[in-house]
Amino acid sequence: MRPTTLALTLLPLALPAVLVGSAAPAAAAAVAQDAASEESAAVLPPATWRLVQHTLKDASWGNQASHTLLAPAGWKVEGGAWYGPPQAFKVFASQNITLTAPDGCIVEIGPDMSFIDRTMVTMNGPQRLPSKSLDGGSIVLHYPGSTRGFAKVVRDLLKESRPKAKGVRIVEAREVPELTQPLQKSLAPMRQMFANQARSMGARTSVDGSVIGVELSYKEDGEKWSHVELFAQSAFGFEMPSSWNQMGVPGNDLFMSWSVSGSLSFRAPKERLEELALVALAVRSSLRPTDAWMRMQARHRAKIQKISHEMAMDNMRTAANISRISANASSEILDMQARGYESRQAIRDESHARAVNAMREVHEYRVPGEDLPVALPSYYEHVYGNGNGEFILTNDANYEPGTDLDLTGDWQSLERVR
Repeated sequence: MRPTTLALTLLPLALPAVLVGSAAPAAAAAVAQDAASEESAAVLPPATWRLVQHTLKDASWGNQASHTLLAPAGWKVEGGAWYGPPQAFKVFASQNITLTAPDGCIVEIGPDMSFIDRTMVTMNGPQRLPSKSLDGGSIVLHYPGSTRGFAKVVRDLLKESRPKAKGVRIVEAREVPELTQPLQKSLAPMRQMFANQARSMGARTSVDGSVIGVELSYKEDGEKWSHVELFAQSAFGFEMPSSWNQMGVPGNDLFMSWSVSGSLSFRAPKERLEELALVALAVRSSLRPTDAWMRMQARHRAKIQKISHEMAMDNMRTAANISRISANASSEILDMQARGYESRQAIRDESHARAVNAMREVHEYRVPGEDLPVALPSYYEHVYGNGNGEFILTNDANYEPGTDLDLTGDWQSLERVR
């Protein structure tokens, strides 16, 4: 059923990256970035969207194809593969994509990012690494902690990215329980493993995560906009007594590795948030990295994990006993995050994919002439394709693309994969 409520009530429909690895791949047809033709001017019935498939490139990889996605016809699509700063070699590549409508509405799929937050006891007391610095190939950023803390980070990032925005304020920020629950379930094995390891070291661990929705409002160039952002955050913490305790200096060494993934945002006038939420979901559902790009990234991650392991071994050979345990544990946390990411990307089990599709309310449709199905939102009752990577989604039972004089091509109703 198509949702009828507004703003954050729609957020449970969206998809965090913790589930992206199980998503059904989009149709494989490649269409140029500027594929939207003069047909984009065609007038479609209300609640009807024409989506065109785009192929995005990785400029740092010989301009090879990195991702494909579906975007509304006539919208501008920018971005593609994303890489962190060269010195932050432990931040894996992902994507950063912006879709802009002619009327100024925006849908963004942000990058997946990981950070560390470390406090070490010294002879002068606890010293926390400064935020926005680098440490051993990782970006240091202080963990926001609460939902409200994350909302403030989102607000500050929006201010930085849109300097013309005035009066930016947080309208609402909350955890999305429908998506937090499966995320917590996926973290349970790590939580148990870290707890067992820490017990033998006299240390404490924490493994937690949530899916958070934030709504902001602001003015830009005289126009009022509402901005909604959805993302998953997970954090792995490790705390143990410092070697300085033996010399009378109190305090524990603290290490945290945390990440933000699956960032999906959209902006629109307040009264159009529901409409844009549905478009954002359709776009996010269709995003797929190419197989060649994923293989290249897997090789790169393997090299980085080897470097990280060698760095940890060097630390172990030179550090005192307590410090080397902490360094080794920190490396294990980072390695487990990487392995978790890879395992999620590797999941292709059909029953699991169906469960994920039900959660994010998408269905798979057979595309004539293609080996792989396309995943599209389930709240549209009628889906059509023309065999060229273009799709029309509508709830208008009387609309037939084949009889629309403004459209060309052989439009066929697509059959849902059961």
